[in-house]
Amino acid sequence: MPISLDKFKSLPKIEKGTQDGPKITNESLIEQLKVEAMTTKEAAKFCEIQTGSAYSRLSKLEAKGIVARAFDEDENITYWGYNADYVPSEEEE
Repeated sequence: MPISLDKFKSLPKIEKGTQDGPKITNESLIEQLKVEAMTTKEAAKFCEIQTGSAYSRLSKLEAKGIVARAFDEDENITYWGYNADYVPSEEEE
């Protein structure tokens, strides 16, 4: 249920990276994807976040070329995995 902006302004702010924020970093997720491919739902569970947030993270990593998607036609499931052909840019190193 929506709240007023006055009430919102009175609430304590959450610092990025505090215990209320994501507990699993992208680096940890990438390391896990080097070991096993997972669905968006499995990645969300691993990262302890909502499925939509996991999809957003994975999509951003895919846009950078770090992860790739593959579709299993037999199971009708899309998996995310580490892109073995990924080469970090100088900015990322």
